[in-house]
Amino acid sequence: LKINTLKANGEVNEIRMSDLRFTPTETVTLAYKLARSELSEDLVKDLLEKTEGWIVGLKLALLTMNNERDLKKTVEEIKGDKHFFTQYLLDEVLYLQEKEVRKILLIASIFDRFNKELMKCVMKDHSLINDNTDDSVFDNLSDRFKNASLFIISLDSNGEWFRYHHLFRDFLINQVKKQYSNEDIKEYHKHGSEYFYSNNLFEEAIYHSVKSDNIKLIVKIFEQNKYELLSKDKFNILWKWLKLIPEEIITKELHLLFTRTLLHDTKADYIAMQNDLVVARKLLGESTNTSKQKKQLLAEYHAVHCCLSYISGNIQETIDHYENAFKLLSKNQLYFIDIALSYGAFAINSSCRPDEAITSVNNYLKDLPASYTFSRMRGIMILSLVYSFQGSLKEIV
Repeated sequence: LKINTLKANGEVNEIRMSDLRFTPTETVTLAYKLARSELSEDLVKDLLEKTEGWIVGLKLALLTMNNERDLKKTVEEIKGDKHFFTQYLLDEVLYLQEKEVRKILLIASIFDRFNKELMKCVMKDHSLINDNTDDSVFDNLSDRFKNASLFIISLDSNGEWFRYHHLFRDFLINQVKKQYSNEDIKEYHKHGSEYFYSNNLFEEAIYHSVKSDNIKLIVKIFEQNKYELLSKDKFNILWKWLKLIPEEIITKELHLLFTRTLLHDTKADYIAMQNDLVVARKLLGESTNTSKQKKQLLAEYHAVHCCLSYISGNIQETIDHYENAFKLLSKNQLYFIDIALSYGAFAINSSCRPDEAITSVNNYLKDLPASYTFSRMRGIMILSLVYSFQGSLKEIV
């Protein structure tokens, strides 16, 4: 069928998930028909939120109630492992699928979203599918997801990515926990993290790396991306990544710790910066990194300490850290260079060496390639601030 032509001519109607979801008014009507009960507005809202307006979920919940208090308790407890959902989903959904598809459905629930390639990577790499399994099981997966009534929701117009209705996902996750060991589940997360990493989906790669204790991949992601993200002022992305990682991991990995330590400046949280620097100094002393890696990390330590020392009013200490940072920093550590330069120049100016402060910034700008837009902007801002400290308003203009 030429669907696009039919759509253009107004000869086809589309019924989407939003059309099938029950509205609050319809839910109230259904409750009265099934249970002869009128529901409060808040309870209807909670019920719709938990079931996403899914008619089966609504009916099963309403049929368990004797009164509104019963229903309220049911709504609070609704998850995919609730007995009436479990039995329905086992009998009407899961057991109707072929064995191989059932496995794919189960393991896919580990992920917030999934596609054919992700599942192929996870299943094949971990031998969840037999070697002689026909690839058509995977090749037809997208069509199966789009056409089957499996509480699977397409997330894009191309039908590439999908997610589960959250009650169905809860149910499947509970089935996974019953059928597979914790070590197996970690392994699926690990394969997932590597798939997301290889496709530059770093947030999801970090999330599943945490779930699988794949610490090396987390460090690798930060090591490869933090300098570019910092230099382009994309602090929100780094903060988001860091929030996915438990504290005990951050405080054991210097690449993560120095990223967070530097980001504290964006929120003016200098107490947190000081606490992180104490931990970082200890880690540096215990570090088993190569001399090149250690030099890189020590440079970051001095650059961040420039900031803290200046904010604390320790001018000479700021200059010392600035000089040490510039001896060690490499060209790819642009944002750390900019931080060290800014507070170093401020400190030199404060120690009655205004010409030296101006010269240090000008020399940096002179050697900076024109393509380094963000660093040039920061350098010009530093220069303007130093001039303003000197009262040289004409120079700022």
